[in-house]
Amino acid sequence: MAKKSTGLKEPKKSLKEKRNEKKLKRRKRKLSNVKISNKMIVSVLDFEELMRLIRSVESHCSTHFRAIQQLKANLLLADRVQPHEIPPDVVTMNSFVQLQRNDPTELNFCIQLVYPEYGNIRDHKVSVFSALGVAIFLRHIGDEVMYETWKTNNKVTITDIPFQPESNDNENWENLKIYTD
Repeated sequence: MAKKSTGLKEPKKSLKEKRNEKKLKRRKRKLSNVKISNKMIVSVLDFEELMRLIRSVESHCSTHFRAIQQLKANLLLADRVQPHEIPPDVVTMNSFVQLQRNDPTELNFCIQLVYPEYGNIRDHKVSVFSALGVAIFLRHIGDEVMYETWKTNNKVTITDIPFQPESNDNENWENLKIYTD
């Protein structure tokens, strides 16, 4: 049976949009084959670099003290594995993370989790030393996390990880589009 035409043409998808759709399909296939656990897992590379940074700022950093202490505790509790052993549903350093606010707005937004020196909220780059950064680091897709900003409790759900360096070893990720609703 032939499709009925509504008179409106579907807009053609750009090559970039088609590639992004293919990547998303591959990621979903990968995730469907992975046994997902909520155990915190960190790559040995992220562990060593973050512990080095924590040691260098711990004694004289009062503005993010609570966040840094929580990050350190999470790192010490996490299992350390080689980068290629990290499941694709875990938020790691330099991951792009799709989040949904759990408030009446239900706003969706995408951020990149970065080392402190690269944090820039205007570019959607959130420092791992920030309250949100600590809350999502080492968490899994589907996790609901809480974090505090200016004495306000916020709750977000990790809905997707469009890019994780450990599961995209050689792909060029600098051109990944940051999107928000």
